[in-house]
Amino acid sequence: MLTEMLSALLLSRLILACDYKPPKPEDVMVAKTEHPSGSRTKRESSWDWIRIRVEYDNIFEKLNENMKKKLRSMVRSALHYIETTVKVRPLASLQFPYTCSGKSRKYKNKTICDGQCEKRCYNVVAPQSVKYFECCSCLNPEMECTDHSDCGGTTMSRLCLFLYSVVKVESKPNSQDGEKLVDTDYVLFVSALASSCSGRTIAFATSCKADVTYRPIAGNLNICPQKLKESTQKLLDAWQRVLVHEIIHALAFSVYLFPYYPGAGKPQWDELGVVIPNVVHRFTRFDWETSKGTVEHHVHMIVTPKVREEARRHFNCSTLEGAELENQDAYEGRGSHWEKRVFGNELMTGEVKDMPVISRLSLALLEDSGWYKVNYDNAEDLEWGKNLGCTFATKSCLTWMKLNPSDPYPFCTVYGGDRCAAKRFEKLQCNLVTASKISFKNITPEYDYNIKNLYHDRKGQSVVGFGKVKIADFCPYYMSTAFVANVTPICTRPVIAKLEEDPFQIHSLTSRCLDMNISVKVDSEVSKFTWMRSVGCFESICKNNLLMIRTQQSKFYPCYREGQIIHIEKDSHGKNTSELQIVCPSCLELCGPQFCSTEKFEMESIGDEQRTVFKSVKNFKFGTQVMLVSLLMLFVGDW
Repeated sequence: MLTEMLSALLLSRLILACDYKPPKPEDVMVAKTEHPSGSRTKRESSWDWIRIRVEYDNIFEKLNENMKKKLRSMVRSALHYIETTVKVRPLASLQFPYTCSGKSRKYKNKTICDGQCEKRCYNVVAPQSVKYFECCSCLNPEMECTDHSDCGGTTMSRLCLFLYSVVKVESKPNSQDGEKLVDTDYVLFVSALASSCSGRTIAFATSCKADVTYRPIAGNLNICPQKLKESTQKLLDAWQRVLVHEIIHALAFSVYLFPYYPGAGKPQWDELGVVIPNVVHRFTRFDWETSKGTVEHHVHMIVTPKVREEARRHFNCSTLEGAELENQDAYEGRGSHWEKRVFGNELMTGEVKDMPVISRLSLALLEDSGWYKVNYDNAEDLEWGKNLGCTFATKSCLTWMKLNPSDPYPFCTVYGGDRCAAKRFEKLQCNLVTASKISFKNITPEYDYNIKNLYHDRKGQSVVGFGKVKIADFCPYYMSTAFVANVTPICTRPVIAKLEEDPFQIHSLTSRCLDMNISVKVDSEVSKFTWMRSVGCFESICKNNLLMIRTQQSKFYPCYREGQIIHIEKDSHGKNTSELQIVCPSCLELCGPQFCSTEKFEMESIGDEQRTVFKSVKNFKFGTQVMLVSLLMLFVGDW
């Protein structure tokens, strides 16, 4: 199972801007399937864990042995999650139809290729060793099934037509059956085609074969080779979640698979997207707030029973119509992801970063397809939007930011502002971008939230800006900076920090993100500055029924109560003095009730004897403290 700790340790500078490539109807072919004896139809067989077979294309064989080993391990890890989470009605056997590489013709319900026959799944050609494809509908003079590499061509096609239409000789029994694949419910063809990659896309998947109920039984997972080449071992480990995301697309999460869900009506396409009765409905929000007032905003939502139930439960909104789908048209997969503004770091949004989690919502979608049962115990907790109500789920982020001016989390209004992630494994930064750093000419008024004094910098000066992520409807929010070079925001990833660069923070397995104030006084011949920041990583342990915290080269200090201040002071070669306030979180939050005594107010000062007392960290976060912005940006690069 994908755990929070593994995610915190492994997810680093990896971003998937999912350029999902939905299959065209002609790309998905119905395969021959058989069900276990005793169950006459698919609907009568029992449920069991899905069995997935993997086939690698020939390009993988050109990789070095170490890379092949890593890739196979990565794919196995992703499939383990799927195979322990998803159940299907098992197949007794399956057999795939061939594909014509050129023109084809129909004769007596047979497809006859004018050119070469191929064993293909979307963009990938299966290895010749794969035998569970039907033989090509071209017969040799002996009326036997020929090898795919020899079948096809004008002469052979004409011979086929002659044998069928003139001689009318029937083939020998089973001569065209080919072999069948048993003990398998799904075949994943893994490829590494660079021609199918663009921009930040690192992988994509799509279905290519289906059974008679249109359940996908084969798909193509393409991994972009250049992205692999650029990845470190830690990044390869983090790919597990990316591959799970893509495999879910190939299983059910696709606008081209929705029409085959139970009870689905006929799709109705227009310039806004698609409406599929009983599956995807369109709703209009008449009170969508912008800088120019309220406007109409159209959304598409999955309204199937379990998805609606999970969406209502998650947001604590009993009137929510369903779960909103991505509406931005920059991605081919519009309508095949959850809306980023509403679902944040859910794994099935259009970008996989920010510590993604696979929630009950995505598993509910798999169940509502009618093809799967799922193990909800393998779902992870989605903090984004949890219990924030109907306003958060249905209105613009401007409405939410106006209603919560001091802390509009998960959205943000402070340029350069930062905070701790919900689980305290990571530091987050507001992705608000000012007008001087982004072109706004392609941003429509529908996504302009710049009312007076909404956004400001850490000095308290008003700024004009937008969130940098388009698929979040340009709403600024706290996001991971794990993908930024020379930045180490994940507290639980061990790194060695140089004392002269950062005399306080510790990154280790037991470190957590904590609120803080810091003052760095730099004395030199030309300058004297004070600089502050508001979150940091510090080692945290549970001992003697207390939460204990320490910085670099300090002892552990006790936290007797939530909000208590720990004072630390350090001198660096007589050139600068660093003073720090760490704000204690609740012991219950980090240690649990079994390791915490009753909180008490301790009169004794905690920390170093010599110290400078600052205001509360909460007042600092959104106050108007004066600092040198250029020095701030210099230090941010050393986190």
